[in-house]
Amino acid sequence: MNLFPGNSSVSWLKSLVRIRPLAKNFLFKILRKLIFHESTIPDSCQITRHSVFAAKKILTKASTLAIVEALNGGTGAVTASPQNGNGPGVVVGGIMSRNRTIALILAISATLSQANAASFQGVGGLSDHAFVLSEGLGVSGDGSVAFGSSMISDGWEAFRWTAEIGIQSLGDLPGGQVGGYPLGSSYDGSVIVGSSYTNNSSGNPVERAYAWTQQAGMEELPLPDTYSNDYYASAAFSISADGRMITGLVGLGYSVFGNTQVNKAVIWDIENDATTLIDWPDNTVSDPRFQGIDISADASTVLINGAPDDFMWTQEDGYTETVAGAMALSGDGSTIMGGGRFGDEHRYDAFIWTEQGGHQYIGAVDGWISNQGSDISYDGSTVVGCLLNNPIQYEDFAAYIWNEQDGVRLIQDILAGDYNLDLTGWTLRSATGISDDGLTIVGNGINPDGIEEGWIATIPEPATIILFALGGVILRRTRYA
Repeated sequence: MNLFPGNSSVSWLKSLVRIRPLAKNFLFKILRKLIFHESTIPDSCQITRHSVFAAKKILTKASTLAIVEALNGGTGAVTASPQNGNGPGVVVGGIMSRNRTIALILAISATLSQANAASFQGVGGLSDHAFVLSEGLGVSGDGSVAFGSSMISDGWEAFRWTAEIGIQSLGDLPGGQVGGYPLGSSYDGSVIVGSSYTNNSSGNPVERAYAWTQQAGMEELPLPDTYSNDYYASAAFSISADGRMITGLVGLGYSVFGNTQVNKAVIWDIENDATTLIDWPDNTVSDPRFQGIDISADASTVLINGAPDDFMWTQEDGYTETVAGAMALSGDGSTIMGGGRFGDEHRYDAFIWTEQGGHQYIGAVDGWISNQGSDISYDGSTVVGCLLNNPIQYEDFAAYIWNEQDGVRLIQDILAGDYNLDLTGWTLRSATGISDDGLTIVGNGINPDGIEEGWIATIPEPATIILFALGGVILRRTRYA
């Protein structure tokens, strides 16, 4: 039985409602298995990279069997059989009854509700430090991996966190002092980049860019050929979705973040083992300081932050001047997130900027003065950061999430108020990273013991409209027994 003959039905369903990739790909996968009976997905319905994450997180054995059970008992045969040895497959025959249709919708509803459940968890630490357990610095594009730094006895050490394993040390570069800062991740979190310390040939500690993988551990990224190992530091800030291209900076000195000398943006091409410097476009500037702070998911665009100007850079077109105060680039390359003190040193304003729409200031909520953005979702529609009442001394923080529809909302209020999660004793001070789909957030706060700790949270989108749309499709097009 095919409820929707032809590939046009897939396009019709896609146009029903705009939904996030996580839910969209899940529904397409369920519909293909239960209704279309197709061994391959039509070209008009190719599953994106988000579907891998959706399948792992949502399509569990229990939820699949629940949907099979929902279909069972009406006219026609319903059987569950292994497919490629990887779990239950579904074969549906005959005519779907009204009761089975309703049961199907309810089963998918239950599965989506489980997948989209709100959650909150502290990530812990690599040691039982008395003041700081950890700082969450970001999250992978698929939302499965958080990363940050944890305070240990003699410094900061980089970590990676997953729900399955918990917190995991990334180690350090060999020979140097303890200190590791992960700053970017590939889409699935399998490659993490940042900076750590090693020793130069004179035996002095120097900060260097690294890439970490589970197989190879932490490996130093090479300096450009014309730069001396003794006198230059480097850091990696961002990485493409596939882990192939990395951007950052190289600068004169021993530490990137304390460096006051000339900085230059750099791109590491891992696949081709190439390191490329991006030259400053204006040769009249005698002491440029600039860095590649972000890269689009497909590696086509690099966001350059520097003095005196900020730029977008592509291999084909070179530099395009953008907007002052740029801090992050959306994964699709369409939107810049930034901020600055615009005429008032006591107020910091975050904004998003597009070539078509220009500036859109994010604002704050009652009781808060300033807004500092930290990260932006893949399509540029969602921003996270922290609200401040003292942007000079950086005191009194609150983590927020923003989109155009809902404006600025405090994450703690959403989790505790809207979803009734128990955050007793927690104070969520900042949000530092957001997944591509805008649903998973990493940040920092004060835990119930009064110690700073990183956290990871999920704020789901309501699935009701999706389910009503799906129900309408099936009910309108089903022949009842």
